[in-house]
Amino acid sequence: EAAARSGPLFVVLNAGSGSHDADEAQGVMREVLRRPGARLNFSPSPVRHRLRSVPRRLALPGNHDIPLFNLPARAVSPYSDYLRWFAPKLEAAVNLPSLLMIGVNTTRRWRHKNGEVSDRKIADVASQLRHASTAQLRVVVVHQPMHVLRKADEHDRLRNWRPALRAWSEAGADVVIGGHIHLPYVCELTALAGGLARQMWCLQAGTAVSSRTRAEAPNSVKLLHYPPRPNASECQVERWDYNAVAGVFRCVMVTDLLLQRP
Repeated sequence: EAAARSGPLFVVLNAGSGSHDADEAQGVMREVLRRPGARLNFSPSPVRHRLRSVPRRLALPGNHDIPLFNLPARAVSPYSDYLRWFAPKLEAAVNLPSLLMIGVNTTRRWRHKNGEVSDRKIADVASQLRHASTAQLRVVVVHQPMHVLRKADEHDRLRNWRPALRAWSEAGADVVIGGHIHLPYVCELTALAGGLARQMWCLQAGTAVSSRTRAEAPNSVKLLHYPPRPNASECQVERWDYNAVAGVFRCVMVTDLLLQRP
């Protein structure tokens, strides 16, 4: 099940734009990720060890973390394996002086693969966002996408996405991160979603380590760079694609995200 996991995205808090080192970033990815494209003989202990090597981490369950054919487990304890091997709880947040990242569990035991976010959870996340400081990049992470670029992916869009985007935008969110469809892209949501109170960006994760990739993109990860200073007006997203010949990830795209600040 873990072979179908989307992501990951690494957040790098830089002293200033361009201060990161490509070799250092490569080292982080080499330490955390398996060789992409290889058949995964899933061994939870090495996975858990690699996750623990990341100093600050946020993990979320996806639809593949819920048993599909083991109906008793799906009904009674759908997240037991996930909680045992990947994270001690289903939702978490990373709260640092320069980053507020809020994870939202959008999977449901009664759904095959579609996800949803409740009105209560939308309000809870909005409340957390309102308490963010001016120095923090404000990020919300979900599994299913909040925005899709292709009509073919519309059925995979998160249920209740529209009120969630509006509420989180009004509360100050800068970025919403999704996965699930294994297609990496970055887009600005103000014009695409409509009715948003402020500028907000959508970051979609591709496939990091499994062979379940789209024809348009190989295995990939993203690095999100943010300068830790009050009212920083931009951050930067790097997309690193796996080069099978060289056996390494290489940066293939850099996108500057303009942030709306008071």
